[in-house]
Amino acid sequence: MAQNPNKPSIPPEATKVFQGERWTIWQWQQRMNDGSIETFEIPERADAVTAIAIKDYKIAFLNQVQIPSPELFLCLPGGEVERGETNEQALHRELLEETGCRAASIEYWKSYYPTNRLAYGFHYYIARDCAVVAPLTPDAREHITVGWITFEELFPLAFDERFRHTDLSRDLMDMMIHPEKKQAFKKLLGL
Repeated sequence: MAQNPNKPSIPPEATKVFQGERWTIWQWQQRMNDGSIETFEIPERADAVTAIAIKDYKIAFLNQVQIPSPELFLCLPGGEVERGETNEQALHRELLEETGCRAASIEYWKSYYPTNRLAYGFHYYIARDCAVVAPLTPDAREHITVGWITFEELFPLAFDERFRHTDLSRDLMDMMIHPEKKQAFKKLLGL
């Protein structure tokens, strides 16, 4: 499956007006339909990767708290792609840090871009035949508890407001409405 071609683009004439630790702000002049000129801006940050990690026919699932928020959220393993990393390298690193697992193989599944007003995306991969090879080594700002859920236990998460993957939730709801899509997803995961 090819990467989503709809990632918002930054025009070549855009100027970097801010560089933070995680965000870059780009700005440019744009001619409007009435001939007037307006200033446009788009924030950019590193893309993120997420693993649908399979071990012993179960899916890795995290209960997580990240500083500065004290709120618990639910998620799949993953995180930001660091400078110089490919998506696949970031996926292997995040999987190891957050679950202690290595995957025998990974396969790209799909990408989501939350809006055309932000230049970043979320890339989902299937990590098959995971094996625990090390203790968890989460970032200093993360507190993580790892669990393993069945394929059917994944679907109620679509309705849990603590589930971080709202983009994936839409797909899970669609699969609940269309059993053939749910069955195809289960087959894709090898479950």
